Amino acid sequence: MKQVLWSLLFVSCGLFTAKINAEDQQLWVSANKKLFKEQSITGTFYAETRSKNGIRDLSGIFAGPKLSYQLNERVKLATAAKYIRVYKENDYDQLQRLELEASYSSIRKSNGWRFGARNRIEIIDKDNKVDGHSYHRYRIRVSADKDISFAHIKRFHIRQEWILDEDYQLTEYRLVPFAFTLKDALMGAQVSYLLRRKSKTGEYSHVLGLAWQF
Repeated sequence: MKQVLWSLLFVSCGLFTAKINAEDQQLWVSANKKLFKEQSITGTFYAETRSKNGIRDLSGIFAGPKLSYQLNERVKLATAAKYIRVYKENDYDQLQRLELEASYSSIRKSNGWRFGARNRIEIIDKDNKVDGHSYHRYRIRVSADKDISFAHIKRFHIRQEWILDEDYQLTEYRLVPFAFTLKDALMGAQVSYLLRRKSKTGEYSHVLGLAWQF
Protein backbone atom coordinates (compact mmCIF):
# COMPACT_ATOMS: atom_id res chain seq x y z
CA MET A 1 0.00 0.00 0.00
CA LYS A 2 2.85 2.40 0.81
CA GLN A 3 4.37 1.79 -2.64
CA VAL A 4 1.10 2.69 -4.33
CA LEU A 5 0.73 5.86 -2.24
CA TRP A 6 4.25 6.97 -3.14
CA SER A 7 3.49 6.34 -6.82
CA LEU A 8 0.31 8.40 -6.65
CA LEU A 9 2.25 11.20 -4.94
CA PHE A 10 4.77 11.35 -7.81
CA VAL A 11 1.97 11.33 -10.37
CA SER A 12 0.15 14.15 -8.57
CA CYS A 13 3.32 16.25 -8.36
CA GLY A 14 3.96 15.66 -12.07
CA LEU A 15 0.46 16.71 -13.06
CA PHE A 16 0.78 19.86 -10.97
CA THR A 17 4.14 20.69 -12.56
CA ALA A 18 2.78 20.08 -16.06
CA LYS A 19 0.21 22.88 -15.67
CA ILE A 20 2.73 25.61 -14.84
CA ASN A 21 3.84 28.00 -17.61
CA ALA A 22 2.97 25.64 -20.47
CA GLU A 23 1.52 26.26 -23.89
CA ASP A 24 0.56 22.60 -23.96
CA GLN A 25 0.30 19.93 -21.25
CA GLN A 26 0.54 16.27 -22.16
CA LEU A 27 0.40 12.88 -20.45
CA TRP A 28 2.29 9.95 -22.01
CA VAL A 29 1.61 6.43 -20.71
CA SER A 30 3.69 3.56 -22.11
CA ALA A 31 4.34 -0.12 -21.51
CA ASN A 32 7.15 -2.39 -22.69
CA LYS A 33 6.46 -6.16 -22.66
CA LYS A 34 9.35 -8.61 -23.04
CA LEU A 35 8.31 -11.35 -25.51
CA PHE A 36 11.44 -13.49 -25.49
CA LYS A 37 15.18 -13.50 -24.73
CA GLU A 38 17.60 -15.84 -26.50
CA GLN A 39 21.22 -15.28 -25.47
CA SER A 40 22.03 -11.76 -26.77
CA ILE A 41 18.74 -11.22 -28.66
CA THR A 42 15.64 -9.78 -27.00
CA GLY A 43 12.18 -9.24 -28.46
CA THR A 44 9.73 -6.77 -26.92
CA PHE A 45 6.43 -5.09 -27.76
CA TYR A 46 5.92 -1.38 -27.13
CA ALA A 47 2.63 0.50 -26.70
CA GLU A 48 2.01 4.14 -25.82
CA THR A 49 -0.88 6.57 -25.62
CA ARG A 50 -0.54 10.36 -25.51
CA SER A 51 -3.18 12.83 -24.39
CA LYS A 52 -3.42 16.60 -24.02
CA ASN A 53 -4.95 18.66 -21.21
CA GLY A 54 -4.77 15.86 -18.68
CA ILE A 55 -6.59 12.85 -20.10
CA ARG A 56 -9.40 14.63 -21.95
CA ASP A 57 -7.98 14.77 -25.49
CA LEU A 58 -6.28 11.74 -27.03
CA SER A 59 -3.44 13.00 -29.24
CA GLY A 60 -1.58 9.87 -30.30
CA ILE A 61 -1.19 6.08 -30.24
CA PHE A 62 2.11 4.25 -30.80
CA ALA A 63 2.54 0.46 -30.96
CA GLY A 64 4.92 -2.10 -32.43
CA PRO A 65 7.59 -4.78 -31.90
CA LYS A 66 11.27 -4.20 -31.20
CA LEU A 67 14.24 -6.51 -31.65
CA SER A 68 17.54 -5.75 -29.91
CA TYR A 69 20.97 -7.37 -30.00
CA GLN A 70 23.47 -6.94 -27.16
CA LEU A 71 26.75 -6.70 -29.06
CA ASN A 72 28.83 -6.58 -25.89
CA GLU A 73 28.59 -5.30 -22.34
CA ARG A 74 28.37 -1.68 -23.46
CA VAL A 75 26.92 -1.60 -27.00
CA LYS A 76 23.41 -2.54 -28.12
CA LEU A 77 21.87 -2.53 -31.62
CA ALA A 78 18.12 -2.45 -32.14
CA THR A 79 15.39 -2.13 -34.75
CA ALA A 80 11.70 -1.43 -34.25
CA ALA A 81 8.60 -1.07 -36.42
CA LYS A 82 5.85 1.17 -35.05
CA TYR A 83 2.33 1.96 -36.10
CA ILE A 84 1.42 5.54 -35.18
CA ARG A 85 -1.82 7.47 -35.26
CA VAL A 86 -1.65 11.20 -34.45
CA TYR A 87 -5.00 12.88 -33.81
CA LYS A 88 -5.94 16.40 -34.90
CA GLU A 89 -9.13 18.34 -34.20
CA ASN A 90 -11.33 16.56 -36.75
CA ASP A 91 -8.89 14.19 -38.42
CA TYR A 92 -5.80 12.09 -37.86
CA ASP A 93 -2.49 11.19 -39.52
CA GLN A 94 -1.48 7.56 -39.85
CA LEU A 95 2.22 6.70 -40.01
CA GLN A 96 4.50 3.69 -40.08
CA ARG A 97 7.96 4.17 -38.61
CA LEU A 98 11.04 1.97 -38.94
CA GLU A 99 13.69 2.67 -36.31
CA LEU A 100 17.38 1.73 -36.49
CA GLU A 101 19.46 2.57 -33.45
CA ALA A 102 22.76 1.99 -31.72
CA SER A 103 23.29 2.75 -28.04
CA TYR A 104 26.24 2.83 -25.68
CA SER A 105 26.19 2.49 -21.90
CA SER A 106 29.19 2.88 -19.63
CA ILE A 107 30.02 0.55 -16.76
CA ARG A 108 28.32 1.72 -13.58
CA LYS A 109 30.82 3.65 -11.50
CA SER A 110 31.53 3.09 -7.82
CA ASN A 111 29.46 6.17 -6.92
CA GLY A 112 26.40 4.70 -8.65
CA TRP A 113 26.44 6.83 -11.83
CA ARG A 114 26.20 5.37 -15.32
CA PHE A 115 26.31 7.34 -18.60
CA GLY A 116 24.93 6.51 -22.01
CA ALA A 117 24.32 7.73 -25.57
CA ARG A 118 21.93 6.66 -28.31
CA ASN A 119 21.79 7.44 -32.03
CA ARG A 120 18.64 6.57 -33.98
CA ILE A 121 17.49 6.90 -37.60
CA GLU A 122 13.72 6.93 -38.12
CA ILE A 123 12.30 6.17 -41.57
CA ILE A 124 8.70 7.41 -41.59
CA ASP A 125 5.96 6.68 -44.10
CA LYS A 126 2.98 9.01 -43.77
CA ASP A 127 -0.40 7.81 -45.09
CA ASN A 128 -2.48 10.79 -46.08
CA LYS A 129 -4.67 11.38 -49.14
CA VAL A 130 -3.44 14.97 -49.43
CA ASP A 131 0.24 14.95 -48.49
CA GLY A 132 1.25 11.34 -47.95
CA HIS A 133 5.02 10.95 -48.25
CA SER A 134 8.09 9.30 -46.79
CA TYR A 135 10.92 11.00 -44.95
CA HIS A 136 13.49 10.31 -42.28
CA ARG A 137 14.93 12.05 -39.25
CA TYR A 138 17.66 11.57 -36.67
CA ARG A 139 17.60 11.42 -32.87
CA ILE A 140 20.64 11.92 -30.65
CA ARG A 141 20.27 11.26 -26.92
CA VAL A 142 22.64 11.47 -23.98
CA SER A 143 21.66 10.20 -20.55
CA ALA A 144 22.85 9.57 -17.02
CA ASP A 145 21.34 7.56 -14.20
CA LYS A 146 22.31 6.91 -10.60
CA ASP A 147 21.39 4.21 -8.13
CA ILE A 148 19.83 5.76 -5.06
CA SER A 149 17.81 4.57 -2.12
CA PHE A 150 15.27 7.11 -0.99
CA ALA A 151 11.73 6.30 0.08
CA HIS A 152 10.57 3.96 -2.73
CA ILE A 153 12.93 5.29 -5.41
CA LYS A 154 15.71 3.01 -6.64
CA ARG A 155 17.13 5.00 -9.58
CA PHE A 156 17.35 8.63 -10.72
CA HIS A 157 17.61 9.55 -14.44
CA ILE A 158 18.53 12.60 -16.57
CA ARG A 159 18.10 12.64 -20.37
CA GLN A 160 18.59 15.13 -23.17
CA GLU A 161 17.63 14.56 -26.80
CA TRP A 162 17.94 16.42 -30.11
CA ILE A 163 15.76 15.61 -33.15
CA LEU A 164 17.05 16.59 -36.60
CA ASP A 165 15.37 16.51 -40.02
CA GLU A 166 16.76 15.08 -43.28
CA ASP A 167 18.94 18.16 -43.73
CA TYR A 168 20.34 17.83 -40.18
CA GLN A 169 18.42 20.91 -39.04
CA LEU A 170 17.30 20.87 -35.41
CA THR A 171 13.50 20.53 -35.27
CA GLU A 172 12.88 19.56 -31.65
CA TYR A 173 14.69 19.57 -28.33
CA ARG A 174 13.71 17.39 -25.39
CA LEU A 175 14.99 17.61 -21.84
CA VAL A 176 14.17 15.25 -18.97
CA PRO A 177 15.66 17.01 -15.93
CA PHE A 178 14.41 14.23 -13.66
CA ALA A 179 12.90 10.77 -13.82
CA PHE A 180 12.56 8.13 -11.12
CA THR A 181 12.34 4.35 -11.28
CA LEU A 182 10.36 3.09 -8.31
CA LYS A 183 11.02 0.03 -6.16
CA ASP A 184 8.42 -2.72 -6.56
CA ALA A 185 5.73 -0.09 -7.07
CA LEU A 186 3.11 -0.59 -9.74
CA MET A 187 5.29 -3.26 -11.38
CA GLY A 188 8.46 -1.17 -11.58
CA ALA A 189 6.97 2.05 -12.91
CA GLN A 190 9.10 4.97 -14.03
CA VAL A 191 7.81 8.51 -13.57
CA SER A 192 9.38 11.27 -15.68
CA TYR A 193 8.95 14.95 -16.48
CA LEU A 194 9.75 16.07 -20.02
CA LEU A 195 10.12 19.52 -21.54
CA ARG A 196 9.62 19.58 -25.33
CA ARG A 197 10.52 22.59 -27.46
CA LYS A 198 10.01 22.79 -31.23
CA SER A 199 12.76 24.94 -32.65
CA LYS A 200 10.98 25.98 -35.87
CA THR A 201 7.78 27.25 -34.26
CA GLY A 202 9.00 28.05 -30.75
CA GLU A 203 6.20 25.99 -29.21
CA TYR A 204 6.93 24.13 -26.02
CA SER A 205 5.05 21.68 -23.85
CA HIS A 206 5.37 19.99 -20.49
CA VAL A 207 4.88 16.23 -20.45
CA LEU A 208 4.32 13.83 -17.59
CA GLY A 209 5.49 10.34 -18.56
CA LEU A 210 4.50 7.07 -16.90
CA ALA A 211 6.22 3.89 -18.10
CA TRP A 212 6.10 0.24 -17.13
CA GLN A 213 8.43 -2.67 -17.89
CA PHE A 214 7.01 -6.19 -17.82
